[in-house]
Amino acid sequence: SFTQHLEIPGIWLEQGRLLAQDARLLDGPLGLAGHRCLATLFFAVGQPLTRTRREQALVQMHELLQACKLRESAGVTSPHEQVLVLRVLAPLVEPAMQLLQAARLVWRETLWGLHSPAPRIWAT
Repeated sequence: SFTQHLEIPGIWLEQGRLLAQDARLLDGPLGLAGHRCLATLFFAVGQPLTRTRREQALVQMHELLQACKLRESAGVTSPHEQVLVLRVLAPLVEPAMQLLQAARLVWRETLWGLHSPAPRIWAT
């Protein structure tokens, strides 16, 4: 089983539990649809992003997704004015990780104007 709890108090709360024996969740079209990799990347800031900045970040992410092999099993949203969330389902970890890495670069450049190497934990 996998239990997840992500929280930014007063802004965003996400909880979930995946059970390996739950075939309906793992294989059903409203669940993981047979994919075995579920990835989430979120961008959160202390002050609300302007609507223009959020929309720009979402548009750029949609453009990235359109060029991606996982475009039909990935999506991006802004559930709160301080949060952007990218989710992806993939058959393997590697394509999902490549998408998360590309998304991180887009958000850092678009929202912070920063260019930097990937975190060491992402090194292969």
